[in-house]
Amino acid sequence: VTIEGALTFPKPPAAILDITGTAEVRELKRMQGKAVAKGVLHVLCAWRAEGDAALRSQTADLPFNQILDAEGLSEDCRCLCVLEPVGFAAAEGETTEDGSASTTLTATAMLRLSGWRPYQLQCVADAFSTRFETTLTPQTLATESLHCALDETTVLRGSGPLPDAGAHILACFASFGPVSLIRDGRQEGRAFLAARAVVSAFAENTLGEIECYEKALDYALPLPADLPEDADAYPECWLSVQDLQCASAGGALDVSLTVRTEGAVLARQTASLVGAVELGDPLAPADPEVSLRICYAQPGEELFAIARRYHVSPGQMLAANDLPDGTARLDEARRLLVPGV
Repeated sequence: VTIEGALTFPKPPAAILDITGTAEVRELKRMQGKAVAKGVLHVLCAWRAEGDAALRSQTADLPFNQILDAEGLSEDCRCLCVLEPVGFAAAEGETTEDGSASTTLTATAMLRLSGWRPYQLQCVADAFSTRFETTLTPQTLATESLHCALDETTVLRGSGPLPDAGAHILACFASFGPVSLIRDGRQEGRAFLAARAVVSAFAENTLGEIECYEKALDYALPLPADLPEDADAYPECWLSVQDLQCASAGGALDVSLTVRTEGAVLARQTASLVGAVELGDPLAPADPEVSLRICYAQPGEELFAIARRYHVSPGQMLAANDLPDGTARLDEARRLLVPGV
């Protein structure tokens, strides 16, 4: 998407050194097959005035209102909408009578919308026949689900010595490395997002030269929900700078970085299911002399597997042994009556 606006300077800039920004989606309206995203793009510009070596900053807010087509989207979907600035262009404007200058600003941003709608999938996990031999054709089902959505703010702080104790900080910027998902080995199910933030501080040293000092900060954000051990989880996240403060005091560089995390953690799982069933030869008829059979079941055995072993339905096993409906696994060892075929 393209967002246009104006950037006003107190005096005409001699050079624009950098333009960056962060976006905030304040409202998302869901409709059938469509969504409307409203918000604001916060722009920060680093510039220098004519005849002045000092770096200055100028801010502007650009509102946006965007309609998105999203097939399958409905009002009950849980949505994640993120606007990610990818480029800025400034065109020279007019100078007013009071000496200020207005610049036409054009921002290009990637607007991402993901929606999840709750659903229940019923499928066959196992099957057999009480009358025929069966051949099962397996099928692997891969699913992806929304583990948790993220909209968190974290403050990172750090300090380190300056090579020049008398350096004067002029400006500072921050960048982020890739985000990874790490499981906490000390506590089962717990995991956190990890990334490395690098703060670059431009300073004027005691010789009047401009130097760049870097300070690395480790970012860690615990997930709000436990992660299943068998889930193949991965993050789809965006980190942005909400606030950055750099100061030199006592020969050290002190950094305070406020990071906003937007995105989601998705979990992929696979299950082996029955894709098709083929009936074979009829089973051998039951011995008419045997009127009662007893199975000595062990703890943890599945009732379905026991029923398949004796070619009777699980429902008959439940009824013959007065087991509660829905019993899938035995909690303790017990004798089970096996009804006749």
